[in-house]
Order: sequence, then C-alpha cells, then structure tokens
Amino acid sequence: MRTSKSRDLILYGGPGSGKSSQAGSLVRKFKAKHLNMGQLLRQVAKHRGPDGELVKKYMQAGKLVPQRVTSRLVQRYIAQTRPRQCIIFDGYPRNVFQVRALEAAEKKHNREAAMIFIDLPVAVAVARLHRRAKLEGRTDDMDSKAIAQRVKIFKTEAKDVLTYYRGRQRLVRINGDQTIGKVSRDIAKAIHGL
Repeated sequence: MRTSKSRDLILYGGPGSGKSSQAGSLVRKFKAKHLNMGQLLRQVAKHRGPDGELVKKYMQAGKLVPQRVTSRLVQRYIAQTRPRQCIIFDGYPRNVFQVRALEAAEKKHNREAAMIFIDLPVAVAVARLHRRAKLEGRTDDMDSKAIAQRVKIFKTEAKDVLTYYRGRQRLVRINGDQTIGKVSRDIAKAIHGL
C-alpha cells in the first residue's frame, strides 16, 4: 500500500481471533487512533442528541444499530482524524455495505485502508471464547449455540469482504492459531510489506 494517501488498517477476524488485543498493540506502536465499533456505539449512546438517543434505543432493545447510523458515525470519526494519523479499525467493516461506506469516506479524506485478516479455525475460536468467558465473566461467550451463530454470521459475511480487499490487493492473511506475540510479529512484517 505504498501511496500518498493516509494509511489505515482494518483488523478483521471472527469471534475469538484476538482483534482487539492486536489493535491495542498497533495503536501504541503507531500512535494511531482506534475505532472499536462496540466502544464507539457505547460512547455515542451516553450523549444526548439524535444519534445518542437512536443508538441507545437499539442497544437497550438488544438490536443491531442500523448500518446507515454506524456508517455515519464512522464518516464523522474519519473526518475528525488528523490527515496523516493512522486509524486502526476494529469491528468495522463487517459486511460489503459497510466496506463500501468506509471506502467512500476514506476516499473523500484521501485515505486508504488495508485489511489484516486474522484467520482462526472454528474449534480454536470456540475454545478461546469459552476460556475468555470463564476468565472475564462474559456471558456472551458462555453459550455454545450463540457462539456458533456468531461464527456462522461471520463466515457468511467474510466471503464477500475478503474477496473485496483481495481483489484490490489490500488483504493480508495472518495465522491466528499462534501466540499473541507471534501474531503481532507477523502483523508487523505484513504492514512493512504493504
């Protein structure tokens, strides 16, 4: 991704792939901004105003926030980022609609993102999620059926998302079935090759 555009990174992977751990490391390393969609939505929900009320309503009902809303929040986030500061995207984009919205916002601000796909076998992901549930008390990681549904949704959406970035030669696959340190080193090597 050798370009005059500002360079951003999308950390992409299924449940349990370690995206957020890797994102934290990259944010510190590159003094980057970290767009974690879950955290962003929780922050927005705390504020008054049309977006805050809307996001809060959906979250309290246990429903997904509409894509038009999440896309608008991402566009605003990008617009408020300094031109040469890297953004690490974590949990966005998840599907082709969001990919197109992100690409449009990035283009408008002379930015370009590459995707780092942390690939992890389903059995390993499930074991990690169960372990995380015990350590952190996360109820969303305790239900095997719920985990299976999350993995199924991810795999369905991932096909088109990965095809999109592969077709633009902005996709790097990383083996996620390694130690956190080894995954970090592989990501660092991949970034230097972009």
